[in-house]
Amino acid sequence: MDLLPSGGFALGPGRIVIDDGLDRALPLTLSGYGPRVGLVVGGVGHRLLAGELRTAGVAWPPPGAITVPVPGAVTAELVADTAAQLGWTGEPGTAAVDVIVGGGKVLDVAKATGDLATVPVVTVPTSAATCACAATLSVLYTPSGGYATARQVATVRELLIPRRIVSAAPERLLVAGAFDAMAKYLELQWQLQERWGATDALPWPAQLAAGVAEQIHHQIAERLRGAAPGGLAADDVLILANTVGAALVTGTQPPTRTGVAHAMYYMHRNRVAEPQLLHGEVVGTGLLVQLILNDAPDQQLLAFRELLQRYGLPTVLDARITGPDGVDDAFLAGWAGYCDADPAALAAAVQRLPQLTQLH
Repeated sequence: MDLLPSGGFALGPGRIVIDDGLDRALPLTLSGYGPRVGLVVGGVGHRLLAGELRTAGVAWPPPGAITVPVPGAVTAELVADTAAQLGWTGEPGTAAVDVIVGGGKVLDVAKATGDLATVPVVTVPTSAATCACAATLSVLYTPSGGYATARQVATVRELLIPRRIVSAAPERLLVAGAFDAMAKYLELQWQLQERWGATDALPWPAQLAAGVAEQIHHQIAERLRGAAPGGLAADDVLILANTVGAALVTGTQPPTRTGVAHAMYYMHRNRVAEPQLLHGEVVGTGLLVQLILNDAPDQQLLAFRELLQRYGLPTVLDARITGPDGVDDAFLAGWAGYCDADPAALAAAVQRLPQLTQLH
C-alpha cells in the first residue's frame, strides 16, 4: 500500500487564527503580502467586519485595495469576471493577495478567482455554515443556479476567523454547518464500505481523515442534542469543527466519489428554482438516506431523525428538496450519477424514510 496518494493531499490552510476581532491579526497578515490587495466580499458579513475594524481604528478597506462584491449565482463566468475586475491576469506582478470576506458563495467564487490568477488566498468567513473557508474545492453553478462542477483549487494560505461575528450569526447557519460537517463521517463510511473495505486499507492521509471525521461527528452530535431550543452555542470547538475540521476531511480522503447526501444537494440545486433550504439543511436530510445505505441500525436512524426534527429540518424528500416533480426517474438517475450509486438502492432508501416513524 502506498502511504501517500498519487498527486499528494491537502491538509488545509497554512495558518489559522481565531480571535474575537481581527483588528490586529488582519492588518498584520496583509502586511506580509505587499500593497496589491484584491478584496472579494459578501454583503452583511463584510459590513459587520468593516464596522468592527473601523471602530478599532483600522482603515478598511485597506488603502489601494480593489473591492469586488459577489452578486448572483457562483458561475465560471463570474470567476473570470471577478479576476478581470481585480486586474488579475495571471502574469507576474498583476496581483499580491486575494482576501475573501463572507459566506460560502463568496468564498467559492474568490477561491476559484485566486486559483485562476495563481494568487495566495486569505479567507475571513463570517459564519460557520460550511467548510468553504478552508476546503480545497470551489463549487460552481450554472447561470440558472444548477450544479456545474466542483473545482479543485489551491490550498488556502491563511484563515482568519472573527469569533464575535461568527458567533453572532443566526443559529440556523451554525446548525446547517453542523450537519454539513457531520456528513463527512457518514459519507466516508459508505465509501469505505463500498470501495475500500477497511480504514487500514486507506493511504495514511485518508486514515487521518477517517479519524478526524469520526471525532467531529460525535462532538457535533453531542452539542446538537445537548443544546436548548434556540440555544446552540457557537463555541470554538463547533466553529472549528464546521470549518477547518470538515475541510481537513475533504482534503485528505481518498479520491473516490461524492457522498449520497452531497449528491442529493446537487440535484436539489438542479431542480429547485428558488431554494428555501441552506446547503447543510439539505445535506442533513440526505444523511438519513446515507445512513440507510450504510446499513445503520434502527436506533441510529431514529436518533438522527429526531435530531433533524429538533432543528425543524425535513425527514423525507419533500418538494423543498426535490422540486414539484418529486423523486422521479430523472431525479434518481441524476442523483445516482453524481455519487456512483445504484438508482434502485436510492429509490428503496427514499421509500423507507416515511416508514421510520413506525420504528420504536
